[in-house]
Amino acid sequence: YLSNHEHLEKQQLEAKTHLLDM
Repeated sequence: YLSNHEHLEKQQLEAKTHLLDM
């Protein structure tokens, strides 16, 4: 189970990766 901080960082990383893939 991720802490809230880790979860937010993971979401941000995935969002950045998604933008780069576009």
